[in-house]
Amino acid sequence: MKKTIVLFFAFQLLVMWTISCARHGQDGLRIVEGYWGHLTDLEQTTASPMYLAHLEKGQTYKICMGQNISKKYPGIEEEIKASINIWAAYLGREIPVEFSYADLPQATADDNNHDLMDTYYARCPKGIHLVFGESPFDDASVGMTFTSYSYIPQNGPRKITQFKRALFLRLPATSSEEDDVRVTWKSLNQTLGKTFTAAEILELMKKRDQTAYLPGDHELLTLTTLVHEFGHVWGLCDQYALDGDETNCDGKYATLDGSKHILLHDEAIMARASWAPELYLSNDDIEGIRKLGARDLFVHNWPTKDAFNQIAISPIVPANNISFAQISQVKREMNRVKLRMVISTLTPVRIKVRFYEKNYESWLEMNDTVYQSAVSLKPLNLEIDLGRPYNIQKVEVSFVAFQGQEVLGEPVVITRSLE
Repeated sequence: MKKTIVLFFAFQLLVMWTISCARHGQDGLRIVEGYWGHLTDLEQTTASPMYLAHLEKGQTYKICMGQNISKKYPGIEEEIKASINIWAAYLGREIPVEFSYADLPQATADDNNHDLMDTYYARCPKGIHLVFGESPFDDASVGMTFTSYSYIPQNGPRKITQFKRALFLRLPATSSEEDDVRVTWKSLNQTLGKTFTAAEILELMKKRDQTAYLPGDHELLTLTTLVHEFGHVWGLCDQYALDGDETNCDGKYATLDGSKHILLHDEAIMARASWAPELYLSNDDIEGIRKLGARDLFVHNWPTKDAFNQIAISPIVPANNISFAQISQVKREMNRVKLRMVISTLTPVRIKVRFYEKNYESWLEMNDTVYQSAVSLKPLNLEIDLGRPYNIQKVEVSFVAFQGQEVLGEPVVITRSLE
C-alpha cells in the first residue's frame, strides 16, 4: 500500500539573534543558540533525487519554471545553478542543472502552495525534480521548499516511489493577516549592476569577502534566499527556532551541547534572511554540508570525506566597521527635521548630526545618538527638534565606529540637502 506525505521547509524573515532556550523540541530536545544540523527525513526515506545529497555522480538535476519568472528576475537560472553548486563545491561535487520552461500561470494572492505545485507539475515535462516560482505565504516566510511523496511502508526507511518538490519565493506585495511581510525581490544582476554566470557567482561566493546591501524598502536578494532553500534540498535543517520553538533538525545529526540539547547558529545562511546578506557560506554552513557528505547514505562514487576535507576554504574577509550607511530621506516639518537612514555596522557606532544654518553661515551641532553594540537597521528614523525656525540648508551625518574609548578608523560622513 502506498502512502503520501507532505514536508515543508520555510525561510522566515526573523531576527535570529534573540533565540534562547525553547519549551519543547524534537524528542524532548531543547533549542539553544548553536550550530549545524540535518533534516530528520533523510534517514526516514530511501535514496532518491528528492534530496540533492542522494543525487548520483553525473546525474542531471532538472528544474521547470514559467517563462515569466525567467524574464522577471534576470539571471535567475545562473543563481539557481550557483545556489545548488556552492554546497556541492565543498564536497568536491558538481551538479549539472537543466531547465525547462512551461506556460505556467502567474501566482496571485488567492493561490496556495499545494495547488500551484500540482498545476506546475501537470504542465511541466515528465521527469523533473523541482518546480520553481512564486507563491503567497500565510506566515512570515520569504522562501519555501516542500515535497509531496508516495512511499511503500517497510521495515526501515520508507521506499519512495515518486515525489514532487517545489521551491517558491514569496509573491511580492503580499502579506498574511498576522504577519506584515512584504518583499521586493532583487536578483544579483540587479543588485550589483552586472551580469553574472553561474561560474562567476561560485567564484565570488568562494572568496568569502563580499556582502550585498539592499537599502530599499522591503528589498531582499534572490540569491541568498535560493542558497538557503537549496540547503534544505541538500538535506540541511533550519538554524532558527520554528513556530512553537520547534526544530526540524535531527538530534542524531546536529550539534549538541553537554545536556544533549540541539544547538542552532544565527550566523549561518541556514539561519535568516537579511537586507545585508553575506555572499558566502558561513563556517557553520560548510561544516554542516561536509558532515552530510560524510554520512554513509550519500556515497554514490563521489569524493570521499578524506578527499573533500582537503578542499581549501578561503578565510572570511569581514566588511568595514561601518559596513553600509545611507541617508534615504531628509524632511523638514516646521521646526522638526526627520531623517530616514539605513545603517549596518560591525561595532558600536556614534551618530553625529549637524545642520548648516544659511543666515549665520555656521553649523548647529545636535546631540549624538549612540548604539553600544553592532547594528543593522533598515530604516533608522531620527526626528530632531530644532527649537526655532532656523534657515537650514543641509544636514551632515557622521557615523563613527568605536570600541570602548577608542575610535576605529575614519568616520563615514554623508551630507544631504533638505527637501
